[in-house]
This record gives sequence, structure tokens and C-alpha cells, in this order.
Amino acid sequence: MEASLDIDFDILYTEMCTADSLLQRMGRCNRAGKKKTDEPNIIIYQNQSGRGTIYDATLYDRSVELLKHKDGELLSETDKIEYIKAVYDVNQIRKTSYFQQIEENLKHLKTLTAAEYDMKTAQKKFRGIQSICVMPDCVYEDNVRLIESIRSLLQMPHVQTGIRKLLKDKLAGMTLSLTVQYGIPDGIDKDTIAAFDIHRTGLRYEFDGVTGQGLILEKVQDEGLFL
Repeated sequence: MEASLDIDFDILYTEMCTADSLLQRMGRCNRAGKKKTDEPNIIIYQNQSGRGTIYDATLYDRSVELLKHKDGELLSETDKIEYIKAVYDVNQIRKTSYFQQIEENLKHLKTLTAAEYDMKTAQKKFRGIQSICVMPDCVYEDNVRLIESIRSLLQMPHVQTGIRKLLKDKLAGMTLSLTVQYGIPDGIDKDTIAAFDIHRTGLRYEFDGVTGQGLILEKVQDEGLFL
């Protein structure tokens, strides 16, 4: 977890990532300082998951190389600071696409007007977040009347703000956010449900509290094959 949650674990097993994310994850271990710190308790799998997709490839590689000499050793707070400074050393990353994108964004910000971007556009431009909202066909079919009712109510001009929020929250609870950095995958409608920015999908949806599997990108619902 890379959020600011006040939780405390004894040991961390994690895939490798860039230094900033890695240090954030480390912060979930021995947060209260109650455990002995005479042995390392961070196990990192260097399997290149996310390299070049989630994480900039150059920064990922630098994060790996600059951490290797600490294998099996304890990492002090001073070590952490020096580590992240080294990974993000401006003189070393100046020619990378990561640094050049930051410079481009900074130039763009100087001429940005307040009304130029909505949240979705800003996330795509400045954070590289490209995602769409999807609703599995099985969820849509089970709730089609409710969805129509929500649509009708939201189109009414004098519905209170609190009611609108409840309706939108109800609708959001039927959807999933799907990253589409490399285009909309097969099995997802390019068109959206009328009046909503939601794409229907025939991909199989198998979520429960045990497996947490959710949307399976490689499988289409069997019932979608029949007329």
C-alpha cells in the first residue's frame, strides 16, 4: 500500500518499483517502532513487473541498481534519503523521457488557463492516467431499471445536490475503473451507456470477498455467445 494509512505490518513482500513507491511501501512496516530492527524485513522480487508501463524504465533500472549494494543489510533513514536523491539525481536523469516530460508540463502550466482542463484531461496530460469506467453486462442486465430511474432523476433540473450525489454513488458502485493506456481492449463497447460516461463490457466478472478476482480481461461471458 502506498497510501498514508496508519497500519503496521511485520514484514513486506513486494515487487520492485521505483524508489519513491518502494520507500512508501516500506513505511507500512514497523510503523509503530515496536519490533526489533536487527534483521531486514523487506523482501523484493525483481521481476520487472511494471517496468516501462507503470514505471519509467530508466527510473526503475536506477532504483534497482542503486539498491543492490544494500542487499541483506539494514536501511537507515539517512540511507533512504540518500537512495532517493541518487535515483532522482537531476544530472543523471536530465536526458530521460521522464525528465523531459516534466519540463514540457512545467512550460505548459505557465500558459494554462483555469477552465482549460477537466479532471479526466488533466490526469491524462499530467499524470499519465488513462482509464475508462466500465460496467459488466451481467451487472447492467440485473440493474437496468434502476439505471434508467437514476438517469431520469439526474436529468430533472431541481433535484437536490445531496440526492444527486447519492444517485451517482449508487451508479458508481456498479462500475469498475479500467486502465486503457494502450487502447480499449476487446470485449468492451467503445460507445457509452446513454447519458453516462460508462462503457458496457461482455468480459466475465467474478468478484467475491475471497478471491477478489473481478473483471477477467481474457474471458467473455458465456451467455454473450448465444442469440
